[in-house]
Amino acid sequence: MRIAHFNHFVNVADKPKSIEEQLRCGELIDVTAYAGKFLGARRVFIDSRVHERFVEWSSAAVRRHAVHREAQHRLASLLEASAYAAQVNGGSSFVARAIDTEGPERVCTRHIFQLRNVECGARPAWLITI
Repeated sequence: MRIAHFNHFVNVADKPKSIEEQLRCGELIDVTAYAGKFLGARRVFIDSRVHERFVEWSSAAVRRHAVHREAQHRLASLLEASAYAAQVNGGSSFVARAIDTEGPERVCTRHIFQLRNVECGARPAWLITI
């Protein structure tokens, strides 16, 4: 006997996690304290993957690229570039010059990031992703 349609149940997609859940799980990093002068009074979050690659480098990445710039300066340059995209209410894409820790080059190249408008509780917030 052969079963023609073995998957007859409806696959329900997982409910997307809220911003608070993502913060608790470590998927997002809250950088509101540094972002105030660039993006105003809104809360600002960065995806943890983006934060690892472009802001908070490991010691191995610092040795490999031989660039000794503090994480605060790397974050400031990313937030400064995102300030232009924040002028659009819904958010948009922006280009920032940065060194990718997973990339082969040691010089700043242009990378495209997304600035999205998200809800954190009842307050609007910005989310920076790739």
